[in-house]
Amino acid sequence: LLEMSRLLRESKPPVGVDIVFFDGEDYGFEGVQEDYILGSSYFASHMSRYNPEAVIIVDMVGEKGAEIKRERFSEIYSGQLMDELYEIADSLGVSSFSDEKGSHILDDHIPFIRRGIPAVDLIDFDYPQWHTLEDTPDKCSPGSLEGVGRVLIEYIWTRGRDTR
Repeated sequence: LLEMSRLLRESKPPVGVDIVFFDGEDYGFEGVQEDYILGSSYFASHMSRYNPEAVIIVDMVGEKGAEIKRERFSEIYSGQLMDELYEIADSLGVSSFSDEKGSHILDDHIPFIRRGIPAVDLIDFDYPQWHTLEDTPDKCSPGSLEGVGRVLIEYIWTRGRDTR
């Protein structure tokens, strides 16, 4: 995301882009919905005149051998946005995007979906080191991160051309 910020600063895209970091995603007890996604829920509930055209959450996408399946809430409520991203990934040859159906995941995209804003969760949830002491930088792949970044940058530029 920092590299994307640098690229977007160097060459201003045709649409506005906000990069937002949320906190409190996994606070509390697992399975207790009220204890999860606190930062994004607060943000979404306090948007007055700020209404993004789309929200793309990137979460756990840097694993070596990442496989980003089609998260089910994203697919159901924001299928067109999901399709656009996966078509871009396919056209760029980014193999970490899998057309396979994934799980329903309670994540930071949900508060935006509830507000009627197209939102997708790009996530590789099959990550055995999640929430363990084994979740260390050596498990990351610059290639996986680059692939996701390329898809997002292409989406930003393509979306900007389409909305002019």
